[in-house]
Amino acid sequence: MRRRREGPQDRDGFVQENPYTRTPRQELYLEIARVERTLRDAVDDLRARLRNDVDDAECVPRIARCLTLSTQLLGAVDLLGPGEDEDATRAAARGLADLAYRLAQRR
Repeated sequence: MRRRREGPQDRDGFVQENPYTRTPRQELYLEIARVERTLRDAVDDLRARLRNDVDDAECVPRIARCLTLSTQLLGAVDLLGPGEDEDATRAAARGLADLAYRLAQRR
């Protein structure tokens, strides 16, 4: 993650964040973002395959991947503390996981 701030900067005016100085909370948010992006991509791929052919054999491993990522995402957001932003993150994650489960049931 790159942030604009005071101090030594690269040629674009940004300072590269040191991954070794991240807090556990920052690591949790980065993990949630990474899993959410991966799940969105997997759901989009599965949705396209199901739209073309519900009986496509390639759907089975993609369904398993979506369900695994959904479980991983829900487990990560359960570690968030209280707060409005955290509640919104949990709601978005649950919505995405629910979409993955519904797509899995279509097959």
